[in-house]
Amino acid sequence: MRNAKYLLLPIILVCCLTAGEAKETVSVEASLSSERIYEGEPVALSVSITTTNPDIAYIELMSREDFQGFTILNVPTADAGDGHLTRIQKNGEKAYTAVIYRIMLMPNAPGTLTIPSLEFNIGLSRPAVIDHPFFGHIRSTTVEDAVLRTKPVKAKCNRLPRPADGYSGAIGNFTIEGSVPPGKIYADSPALVIFRISGTGYIDSSSFPDIRKHLPKGIVLRTEEESSDFICVGEELQSTIELECTLVAEEPGEYVVPPIPFTFFDPVAESYRTVSSKQLTINAEGIDIPSKPKVLHSI
Repeated sequence: MRNAKYLLLPIILVCCLTAGEAKETVSVEASLSSERIYEGEPVALSVSITTTNPDIAYIELMSREDFQGFTILNVPTADAGDGHLTRIQKNGEKAYTAVIYRIMLMPNAPGTLTIPSLEFNIGLSRPAVIDHPFFGHIRSTTVEDAVLRTKPVKAKCNRLPRPADGYSGAIGNFTIEGSVPPGKIYADSPALVIFRISGTGYIDSSSFPDIRKHLPKGIVLRTEEESSDFICVGEELQSTIELECTLVAEEPGEYVVPPIPFTFFDPVAESYRTVSSKQLTINAEGIDIPSKPKVLHSI
């Protein structure tokens, strides 16, 4: 599974030379989105550039993405402003910064893990004067390569506490909700009920509660259809799993589906939490079948 984001910053041409130009500095730095992580918790690795020269032609990752002890999560990435230079003040001087690389990782086991040094080739545009045989001195730009490396990043991955009752593997912060689409429901006919778990963190289909255990007597679960959606927004993994359940009421009447509990580990609170959906009411109507017509006469 892989999800690497390579960011190419726009070329900005310089049309004139400046006298007394300050010394140019450029550096890259890697960091994790959390200093305290747990096994199975998604964490973002980001690399930022800080430069006094905003005229960057290109940025290329030269290293292999070899992160021992981590699984690379291959999820789509939303535009969170990565790759766009922002003006800052550093040591009293004007500088620029941007996130040039981001990847979502998941530690596989507790222990001390090391993110290796990453190497980038960065093209820096600089003003130059070209001696043209016909037009003489022409002001232009040149692009020079600068090879920069991040420092290795060490991370301590903690073991999860003893699992709480009902825990099945989700790590993050989630909510669960249920809904019954509008429309009449008839006894002995299929009816749709939807359950959705969403939030930030990691969850998979095995984490979903067993709906059968919570259905009232007289309601039968016929089919389940699951869909999921994952997206990386900045340093967060946003996850949604939806379960469409086809239920059948055996007899006409009112049925109450109790709140469905869902237990997950919250790495911020460093504890297990349980949330529940609201109870649902299913009103199943009877189907009026016309009686057999009376025979008035026969031939």
